[in-house]
Amino acid sequence: MKHTLRSILCCTAAVLSLAACQSVPHHEAVPAGTRSLSINGPSGKISSIIETPEIAEDAQCPMVILMHGYGSQKNDPIMANVGRKLKERGIASIRFDFDGHGESEGKFENMTLTTEKNDAKAVYEYVRALPYVSTIGMAGHSQGGLIASLVTAEMKDKVSAAVLMAAAACLVDDARNGTTLGAHFDPKNIPAEGISVGGRRLGRNFLVEAQKLDVYSIVPAYTNPVAIIYGSQDFGFSHAQRYKDAYKNAELTVFPGDDHGYSRNFDKACTIAADFLKKHLTK
Repeated sequence: MKHTLRSILCCTAAVLSLAACQSVPHHEAVPAGTRSLSINGPSGKISSIIETPEIAEDAQCPMVILMHGYGSQKNDPIMANVGRKLKERGIASIRFDFDGHGESEGKFENMTLTTEKNDAKAVYEYVRALPYVSTIGMAGHSQGGLIASLVTAEMKDKVSAAVLMAAAACLVDDARNGTTLGAHFDPKNIPAEGISVGGRRLGRNFLVEAQKLDVYSIVPAYTNPVAIIYGSQDFGFSHAQRYKDAYKNAELTVFPGDDHGYSRNFDKACTIAADFLKKHLTK
């Protein structure tokens, strides 16, 4: 009986020891570089690019999820520049094409704020499983900035810091007023086929969802650090202070006379974003 009990205890200890070893991430050294990949998303394959600094064996570094704006793609100059600056600061990044954009699957006319949020969540789950990733941040420009504000409100402490660059919360006002990027429509009678915007068809579901969205009752759920960056001549600048006031822990940077793409302060805006993320992701 004593031998049997001893055998059971020894086997149990061995199992517990193995489980403990398996719970510790292990990976080979990750060389600095850029690689393309596809991630399974709810609307199909999500075309992505990961940019990493040199990562020693079994070491970890922060990861930032970068999100482009409406009608753009993963190599958007702002997001690509932020990614390069993050790499210089020892931080990895992943930028991707939302569904129906760039090289990702899905149809542009089926895109909504919800489908884009779901894409961002799928990318999060992918990078969260990478053994070399420690903390995770998010940054987005224009509509990507709006998506960042909505996703972080849902994910809360899973995202350690966020940067909203010219976040286009104004698209909610536009959808309610019947004007979107120069296209005009009856906001109370949106065509079933959607509307034509810049040569693309924007789906009815996108506009209906946007009309119902109450951004500033949602985003306060996120209490980790947020950087908000706008040009004072941005078409969505009226939302800069509203975003700032909605958050518990936010910094607002305004470039006087600058536009939606920071044409006067491009590098400075990207540097502010990268420095903010380094400060709050590498504590």
